[in-house]
Amino acid sequence: MTETKLYDKVYGAVMGFAVGDALGVPVEEMHYKNIRKQYGEVRRMLPVAPRLLGGQPHYEQSINHGDTAQLEAGRYADPFGSHDIRPGSYSDDTRYLLLCARAVVHYGRRITSLEFAQFLTEYVQNLAVTRPADDLERTWATAMFHFEALNRISTSRHFFSALYEICTGWDGVGGLINPFDPREAALDGGPMAAGVAVALRPDATVDSIVGAVRDAYWSLPGHFCEQGVDFLQNSYVKRMDQILDYAARVMDPEAVIEELYAKYLVTFPPYNFLFPLEMIPAACAIFKACNGNYSDTVSFCAAFGRDCDGTAAMGGQLAAALNGASSIPSDYIEAVNSTSTIDISALCGDLYSVITARLDFDRCKADCYDKLTK
Repeated sequence: MTETKLYDKVYGAVMGFAVGDALGVPVEEMHYKNIRKQYGEVRRMLPVAPRLLGGQPHYEQSINHGDTAQLEAGRYADPFGSHDIRPGSYSDDTRYLLLCARAVVHYGRRITSLEFAQFLTEYVQNLAVTRPADDLERTWATAMFHFEALNRISTSRHFFSALYEICTGWDGVGGLINPFDPREAALDGGPMAAGVAVALRPDATVDSIVGAVRDAYWSLPGHFCEQGVDFLQNSYVKRMDQILDYAARVMDPEAVIEELYAKYLVTFPPYNFLFPLEMIPAACAIFKACNGNYSDTVSFCAAFGRDCDGTAAMGGQLAAALNGASSIPSDYIEAVNSTSTIDISALCGDLYSVITARLDFDRCKADCYDKLTK
C-alpha cells in the first residue's frame, strides 16, 4: 500500500488516540496540581504506578481522597483501565475505538447499528470460548457488552455513540468512515466524529475542526433552543463557545486547565452522559491553545487530570488527524506497539482500504452525474 497523506491522517487518528490514552492512563483521576507535584510535565510514557492523591478541593477530585495528598498503596491492571502496567499501555477507551475500526473492516463498509451490535456479540462469544474466566479482556467485554447495552447499540441512531461513555470520544471511527463530511460522521458517532471528519480535509485548520465538534451538538441527547433553557445541548454549546473563546485569547494550555477547573467541571464519578460537558470542551480548548501541535496537546490533556486518558485520547486524535501520524513522536508509537495486542498499523491499513473504496465509489457517482448533466 502506498502511504498517502490520507493514510497518514487515518493512521494518525487511530494511533494518536491510543498514544494520548496511554499518556493519560498513569495519571488518570489525579488533580492537575498533584500531577505537577509528582511528575511535573507529562512528556514521556510513564508506568502505571502509585499516584499522588488527595489534598485538593473535594469537588475538583474524581473521588474524595482526603485532606492530605499521599501516594496510593499500589496500581494494578484493571478490566476497565489498563491491562498492563508497562509504559505505553492504553485503556478500555482505545480498546473500544479499535473495536469500532475492526467492525468497519469486518463488513468492508459503513455499517448499521444492528451490524455493530452483531459484531460485538460475536466478539464477546469468541472471548468466552477462547479466554479463561479471569482474563481481563473477557471480563471487560462481558461487563461492557451485556444484553441491555447491545440492545441500545442495535437500536441507536448514533451507533458508535450508543453508550453514554462514547459521547466522550470513542466514536472517532465515525469520522474516518465518513471522511470530509461532519454531518454524516456525527450521525454515526457524535461531536468528536464530526471533528475527525473535518480534520481529514486537506484544508483543515484547528478552528474548522473545533467548530465542527461544536456544531455537532445536535447529536447529543437533549434539544437546543435559542431561549437558553438549560438542556444538555444548550449547556454544551455555551461551554464550548466560552472555553474556546478563552483559549483563543490566552493561547496558554496551563491557563486553560486552570480555567476549566474553575468553571467547567462536572460531577465525576460516576461516569454519565454529562461527561461531554467537561471532556470534549477540555480536549478542544487545550488542542486550540496548543495551536494543534500533537505533542503539546496530548501532554497538556494528560496533565489536566481527572478522566485524562480519555481527554488526551480525544485531543490526540484531533491533532494527529490534522497533522498525520508523522507528527507523533516515534518513541510514543513504539511504546504503544510494545504493549498492544492489536497490530494498529495493519488495522489502519485495512481501514484505509475500506475508506478509499468508499471514496472511489463516490467518484464514480460524480462521474455519472457529470455525464448526465453535460
